[in-house]
Amino acid sequence: ILRAVDLSGATGQVDVSRLVIMGQSFGGYAALMAATQSDRFKAVIASAAPSNLASMRGAFDPHHEILPRDGLELNPNYGWSELGQGQLGVSPWEDPAKYVRNSPVFFADQITAPVLLIHGDGDFVRLSQAQEMFSALYRLGKDAQLLTAYGEGHIIVSPANRRAVTAHVLQWLAKVLAPEPFAD
Repeated sequence: ILRAVDLSGATGQVDVSRLVIMGQSFGGYAALMAATQSDRFKAVIASAAPSNLASMRGAFDPHHEILPRDGLELNPNYGWSELGQGQLGVSPWEDPAKYVRNSPVFFADQITAPVLLIHGDGDFVRLSQAQEMFSALYRLGKDAQLLTAYGEGHIIVSPANRRAVTAHVLQWLAKVLAPEPFAD
């Protein structure tokens, strides 16, 4: 990510002193991981992002909590960390340290930028993932906000919710990227 930023900055068309990293789903996870490894970002926006790969692994899909008659299905979260996008290749009991190393929530203390977490309450990447990250950042006294989109799943699709989230993101960016006032 930072190599791409450096190359973009070399063009003179990108202000690398005001970097914002934003991602959705695995991109949100990547944004959080990048923020734990670099202080070059001035703001981080993570939407529908996993933050703790161990606790995500066994979470039930909200659909099956609401309609249990459909049966219990081990949703994509169960295999995501081992064989899916997470690509850890082992279960948490086989290599717990690998799950910790690859979960941004365990490195929340290293995040220096303000963080905006956006999550739908019906997402199969459970809302608790954003809540865990928010709680860690809050406890550490970091600048963090959690925006919950009620009635939404993994992707925010309601036009009203999309407008509200976009307005919130733009207001939040204006605040966190505002020039600092001159000191006397």
